[in-house]
Amino acid sequence: MRDPFSPWRRAILARFNDRKDIGKREIYIRYFKPRGLDEDCVMECLELIETEYQIPAGVFRPEDKLEKLFEPVRTKNPLRWLIYRAHEGDSETEINYQLGKRMRRYGTIQSWSHVKHFGNLTLGDLIKAWCGRKPSDEELGAAQL
Repeated sequence: MRDPFSPWRRAILARFNDRKDIGKREIYIRYFKPRGLDEDCVMECLELIETEYQIPAGVFRPEDKLEKLFEPVRTKNPLRWLIYRAHEGDSETEINYQLGKRMRRYGTIQSWSHVKHFGNLTLGDLIKAWCGRKPSDEELGAAQL
């Protein structure tokens, strides 16, 4: 049986065509360890993204807008369109839900309340919020909101 999400995954991955997959560990070492972020925390966030979008997190960089993930994959097939929209909505919702839970636990949800659409955030912003930091903490490639 063919995997109906195979073309969807390829389309998402194509948004990062110019990137080499350097692996999650290297992403952490290069971009997040120097900023004092906890490795387990960063890895947990990257693993959630990998699980939801089924692409390697090693292609991401802190300055990447989450919109690169959240933007719908185009298709002319009506059945695929329905399947893709449902999957995209589920994935974005799961990331937002898990992030919200973490921010409530850290008490930082009010600090991020100015964000109207999480797609405007960068991966660096997501990781910062995921790890309990506030937008005013050291910048990690924050998006213009």
